[in-house]
Amino acid sequence: MWWTCVNPGKWRTVILVLLLTIIAAPVTAAVYFTTSAPGIITKGDPYSISGTGAVNGTVGIWIVGRDHFETLTSTPDRHGNFSVTVRPSATDGYSSGQYTIVYQDPGESGILEIEGGTDVNGSLVVMNRGKIVARLGPRQELGDDIRNVTNKILSTSTVPGVDDTFQDEYFFVQKRVSGEYRKVDF
Repeated sequence: MWWTCVNPGKWRTVILVLLLTIIAAPVTAAVYFTTSAPGIITKGDPYSISGTGAVNGTVGIWIVGRDHFETLTSTPDRHGNFSVTVRPSATDGYSSGQYTIVYQDPGESGILEIEGGTDVNGSLVVMNRGKIVARLGPRQELGDDIRNVTNKILSTSTVPGVDDTFQDEYFFVQKRVSGEYRKVDF
């Protein structure tokens, strides 16, 4: 057989490298997003954000839209499953337009180092352990470019010393018209 010709020390090295690769690989969760229609939330309807494999501790969930900015946390069960339901009373206050959900895994440290907040002028910011690392601007101006705002949040994962990882998902919020659903075009 071919493996009998290979030096046993090389096999040990290969196995050691494979084990170290598996151990060092970051663990991230699979995240699911359920709404009344694919990619669309109707104002006044609930929706849920859930995931599996969240083994690094409490996860962060950012919801950013037109004039909406919210951060939530969820503690996974012992199997790494988590779920957050946004109630109809909350979505009723959403403005029509594009939104994003940003899922935040705390990384190996188990600590959410990146967090949302406001500066002394009331503008929205992204912070690394309390220090401002990105400015998002006033809440009422978020709707101008949701993707740019989201990219500012996502870029904080490259800050030295931060092991948080992010995953984003975009959706639209629409108004309910006479009991029927209407797509909002942009």
